[in-house]
Amino acid sequence: MSKAAYRAATGEGQPPQGHGAGPHKDLTKGAGGGKSAGASHRETDRPMSEQKTPATSITPDPEVIYTDKRRVSCDGGGGALGHPIVWYSLEDGEAECGYCDRKFIYKGDAH
Repeated sequence: MSKAAYRAATGEGQPPQGHGAGPHKDLTKGAGGGKSAGASHRETDRPMSEQKTPATSITPDPEVIYTDKRRVSCDGGGGALGHPIVWYSLEDGEAECGYCDRKFIYKGDAH
């Protein structure tokens, strides 16, 4: 048997075939064939605008704080989970925190 016939019969010199085929494996698709893990077939075939949004992912309205001060600070209110302290002037009547979206509104008699 010639070397060429032997290689053709045994597959020697050919790239590996099948599951886990080394460098020839398509790494762009997961085990689900490109679908996201845990998603049903119907859910991933619909456009994003038609897919349901879980209620937990809806962002609540930002907190509104009324104050009688013209200068306020915000740290996110979360202690270690907050954000760096920032100061805002309420000369225009209101300001919105750039970190946490809290809205500060000046009310001269805010007691």
